[in-house]
Amino acid sequence: MRAHGRTAGYSTLLLVAAMGAALPGCGDPAESPRFTKEQMEALPFPQRADLPAPSGGMVLSVDDETITVGEIIEPYSEALGQLAAESGYDAFRLRARPRLAQVVRDRIIDILLYRRARKAAPERVEEALEKAVEMEVNRFVASYGHNYAEAQKAIAQMGLDWKGYREYLKRLLLVQSYLSTEIKDDQPVSHGELVAYYDRVKDERFSWPGELQFRVIDIQPDKLTDDQVDAAAGRTREQAALAFAEDLYRRIMAGEDFAEVAKAHSHGHRAPLGGLWRPVIPGSDSLAAPYDALQARAEAMQPGQISEPLAVDGHVFLVKVETNQPGGVKPFAEVQDVVEQEVRRLKQQESYNRFVDKMLRKAEVSNVNQFVDFCVDQAYRRYAAAPRSQVSPSQEGS
Repeated sequence: MRAHGRTAGYSTLLLVAAMGAALPGCGDPAESPRFTKEQMEALPFPQRADLPAPSGGMVLSVDDETITVGEIIEPYSEALGQLAAESGYDAFRLRARPRLAQVVRDRIIDILLYRRARKAAPERVEEALEKAVEMEVNRFVASYGHNYAEAQKAIAQMGLDWKGYREYLKRLLLVQSYLSTEIKDDQPVSHGELVAYYDRVKDERFSWPGELQFRVIDIQPDKLTDDQVDAAAGRTREQAALAFAEDLYRRIMAGEDFAEVAKAHSHGHRAPLGGLWRPVIPGSDSLAAPYDALQARAEAMQPGQISEPLAVDGHVFLVKVETNQPGGVKPFAEVQDVVEQEVRRLKQQESYNRFVDKMLRKAEVSNVNQFVDFCVDQAYRRYAAAPRSQVSPSQEGS
């Protein structure tokens, strides 16, 4: 489910941004991290005022704050509405509940982290925050070529105004600074860990598929003319097809263009394209019989090479290889720096998860499951009954 404006589910990005980030005047000086438009869309605006007022329905209490149903489901009205329109209640609940449970969890984490960060902040933190926010605002405007109007338009698309954007940054920087002191990026990473991770992900992360492409002239005995068969000479259609293919092979080897010969004489469905087949991955066995024989033959040939006639299951083929590039995997030495960054990021994420789990256990927020169930019920009641035209992005964030 995609949210417009304020969104939730930002734990990972917050962690990545937090590592090594410190506020000016709150420890070692460091540049505040830059937030791209994509990051802003994936992070929540921690609104501390003007939250949707409780309307008599169930709310979830976290410290002295309340989380309402509206702030959980309204940012996702479009996705929930589509899901409700396509599903009965049971199917809707099965798909929506895990997502809304994550939104609620992230909102609880948001409140608890902010509380802890505020409590741990030094006395003059506001001054440091204002300086850091000013730097970030300047960077944001600069990323739009110092065009203030364009930057303002981008902020509006996030569901914010300049005041809200500055408040958002202020809180985010405060939480980042707090996390950077609580979750240290100093865990050693052994060479063995790097190699083990590389072996686990290399096929997905560091490999590239091969590519095999070839042209085909497909001579089919039953499509030869009577003159081409010359039955009076005692030849069968199969013999005539082989002889015709051998003649075409000699002409091509003498200098005629393979593609032009294919257009003129091939009976295959790719003849209008000069017999050119779509690329396939070597070793993939992606072609059905009898054309799998073409792939096997082409894999053993070099680019530019032309096969002698190949008789297979009522066809006689000529094959010309255009491309034959094997796949491969980048060696560990070439990607070691990237592997180390990813392993460290995974360790950071694990540390963050442990920190957050401990924080949640200590907070002992009650009735979370009941609140999530209530959110699911209310979402279905609201959006299953509403015409699709009423479930639109204009509702989101309201």
